[in-house]
Amino acid sequence: MSVSFAMPETIMRHCVGLAHRADADAVNALRLELYRQAREFRLLRPEQLVWNGCRDDGAVAAGWDADGRLIATMQSRIVPTRALAEEKLGISVALGESWFPAAILSRAATARGHGRSGLNSVLRWHMLCAAQARGCRSLLGLVYADAPRLNLMRALGYRFQSPEHVWDDEAEPIQPPLLAYLAAADF
Repeated sequence: MSVSFAMPETIMRHCVGLAHRADADAVNALRLELYRQAREFRLLRPEQLVWNGCRDDGAVAAGWDADGRLIATMQSRIVPTRALAEEKLGISVALGESWFPAAILSRAATARGHGRSGLNSVLRWHMLCAAQARGCRSLLGLVYADAPRLNLMRALGYRFQSPEHVWDDEAEPIQPPLLAYLAAADF
């Protein structure tokens, strides 16, 4: 007996996978375009968004439209300790070592006109599966209060904490930054 389900047409028109070095310019252009327009923060150091296509900076998932144009991206890197998570996020992390290793999901960007297509969720799902396969005990991310995706993240089981210290030199918060975290048990 086979089980089938209807996939939203917006998802069926896209292809997802890992970005490669040849995609770096498109990944960087999408990030810069959207992060410069962000309402939650003011981008201070755009050069820190640049991805050179090397795996040592984490894996980058991407989504392309039917014409092969990159329209969504998300980065993931695994951190073995809380101290390294704090270094990469630029905020204090009040989680015990039992939450580590963790995967940090960051640098998410979806092109204008493609929001609410579910593409970001598909990328998140693939990153979550990879984190689970690598033995991660949690997913972490830096989000901002009032960001549109917070309700979805709450529905997925994410919890949030206000960091005691923020030293991220990449962006100046307009909205308060939050640590988003999801326990492996909720993957």
